[in-house]
Amino acid sequence: MTLTLNKNSHPVPGPLRQIAGLAIVLALVFSFTQLQARDESAGRSDFDLAYRFENDAPSTAILLYERALRLGLQDDMARAARWRLFYLYRGTGEYGQAFALLPRLGGGSRLNAIAAETRSEAARWLGIPEAEVGRFYEAVRKLRANHDPEAARQVTAMVQAHPGAIALRQFSLGELADNGHSDLALELLGAEESDLAARLERADVLIRLGKPALAQDLLYRISETPDLPTAQMSRMLYLMGRIYRDSEQHNLAVACFRMAAHYAQENGQDRLRALAAFSLYRMGLASQARALMRGLEEDRSEAIRLFMLVLQVDVDHDAAALAELRAMRPVLEEKQRRNITTFLVNEALRLASGR
Repeated sequence: MTLTLNKNSHPVPGPLRQIAGLAIVLALVFSFTQLQARDESAGRSDFDLAYRFENDAPSTAILLYERALRLGLQDDMARAARWRLFYLYRGTGEYGQAFALLPRLGGGSRLNAIAAETRSEAARWLGIPEAEVGRFYEAVRKLRANHDPEAARQVTAMVQAHPGAIALRQFSLGELADNGHSDLALELLGAEESDLAARLERADVLIRLGKPALAQDLLYRISETPDLPTAQMSRMLYLMGRIYRDSEQHNLAVACFRMAAHYAQENGQDRLRALAAFSLYRMGLASQARALMRGLEEDRSEAIRLFMLVLQVDVDHDAAALAELRAMRPVLEEKQRRNITTFLVNEALRLASGR
């Protein structure tokens, strides 16, 4: 995998929630400082590191809390990790993960209220009735676990029952495409529409389904649209860049990503520049990639931040960046274990090890 425009390539609801609400809940359950002082279990250091990442890098914090639980924590600290995970899942739009964790958080009226609040929030985002939320996410869980055909059909039926639920459709298309059911994803796409946004969405799904030739043909036809709006032009060039990147034609990918950045809204330009720089880096042009990334040091994206650290170590020989990479070794090792952004993570580990 490589750098992407968002964490899961799925829509993510609003801004990440403040952890303050979680702190209030946890304060009623345990004294955090006392737990830290007495827990010397294998997952303790990962728990401490996750706590520091919560605000600036929530996806990284999730990985570390999950790793801490896998390695082992004492009972009270494990309970704390599960609560923190629950709120991080909610804050990053991973409602299915949040619902799966609920039974392990205890019981009582307070938890019932939190569960109802989460269900209502997920229903609003998906655009479906609250009563159907649990059934939908249970089908998604089974789909992810073993590519279950019946679960895939349930997800498809849910989308067909709610044709106006855009977030539901986009999320479901991604899940079907990523979990071995390209036939159903294509069925949901239906016949090609004349609407420009729908055609771009179709090209996106075709790329994810491993059908780049079909996607490229569609994008070429879209490019011939008279007076193509700049936002759609940027999206079309980004998708072309993905096709070239996936086929290892990094020089063409760089050109597409840079042109996409030119047409993008200001808040999307930095990510597209980073994608162009990453393709340069994949070509072995580290200095050119570093030059293109200058000025993006304040970007809060986790993937871009990691890429920046790699460039600062590899090109600038920055000692502070190297120390930060070394401190992130548990995160990098967990991402490597899960095959997350493999090339970038492997480069980061190589540099952190002084190779």
